[in-house]
Amino acid sequence: GGGGGGGFCEDGFALGVAYILKVLDQREKFESLHWFEEVNVKLKEENSSLERARKERGRVSDEDVQSLQLAASRLKALQVENDLVYFTLRGASVFFKD
Repeated sequence: GGGGGGGFCEDGFALGVAYILKVLDQREKFESLHWFEEVNVKLKEENSSLERARKERGRVSDEDVQSLQLAASRLKALQVENDLVYFTLRGASVFFKD
């Protein structure tokens, strides 16, 4: 295996969601939620808050640095996961277009 920045997403989940949205004719309502966009906004807000906290603390202990790094890492993982689900759902939706 390589050390690339690839990710993994279970296609079955997105395919199931796309199917349910189509069968129940809920695609437009789901789109009106702007779910993925709102998650991105929330993650950016949390990241900005984390950056502010890091700048405000100035000199920090090793424990604080480690805590901030873990939080930043968690936010990055959540962003990647959100993107993967978004693109997988978009791809799965092609199967159920009118």
